[in-house]
Amino acid sequence: MSIEDRKSGDQVSLASDLSVTVLGVDRCEVKLGVSYRTGSRDNATANAQLASVQSKGSRYFLFPQGGQCMLVVRCESGKSVSFNGSSTLTVLTIAKGIATLRLSVPTQA
Repeated sequence: MSIEDRKSGDQVSLASDLSVTVLGVDRCEVKLGVSYRTGSRDNATANAQLASVQSKGSRYFLFPQGGQCMLVVRCESGKSVSFNGSSTLTVLTIAKGIATLRLSVPTQA
């Protein structure tokens, strides 16, 4: 688990194929862009992985991005997003254009 401060435009890698980009930080919520990196011919797999993302109490929608989709999640403080049932990103605080995020990523033995 790690705690990181991120501002708009910053990116966090949760796995070799999963990245989260901070698209915007507002007074009361942060907008996150979730994308899975796959081969250029395998957009269906990436889109299926995005469909498995679970957001607890946040609003989210898919946004087409040149064939592959990006999941956009709007989170308030205290809300979290779960990826593949193992990795979790929680928004701890939002202040002065910076979001403090707690990343829970399984460790590999």
